[in-house]
Amino acid sequence: MQLAFPDANQIAWAQLPISQDDIETVREECQQIWLRDTLNLFVVKSPAGIDGYAVVDDVKGKDQLITYLVIVSSNLVVKSVEIISYRESFGGEIRNHQWREQFDGKTPDDKLLMPGEIRNITGATISARAITAGVRKILCTLHIIRERLPR
Repeated sequence: MQLAFPDANQIAWAQLPISQDDIETVREECQQIWLRDTLNLFVVKSPAGIDGYAVVDDVKGKDQLITYLVIVSSNLVVKSVEIISYRESFGGEIRNHQWREQFDGKTPDDKLLMPGEIRNITGATISARAITAGVRKILCTLHIIRERLPR
């Protein structure tokens, strides 16, 4: 997070409720499903105010969970996507910086479709689709609950 926000001097943790209405809205607008009723959020602050947010989430790969981090600016533009823990035997190419950087600059308005805006990786199709869907879910959710984000 320090690389994404070099002026940050504080990172706070917040847990925001995700209502059933929020879950339904995410399902309808983004075709994604939340399995939790909370969003665990890191709030990145600098002397100027809130610089952005970071969300850690899990998506299911072929057989195992993939833990990833989405870092966004305060106006919900992706700064970085990081793979925290990759547990699958195959498909680890999604950890490659060149693949992950294609999310940089994306917003809730982007469709994040694969293939299309996001390139596939031969041999890692399931993992690439899972991370792409996960990033879309995070962006969509942050947009839906935007008014409740810490300011």
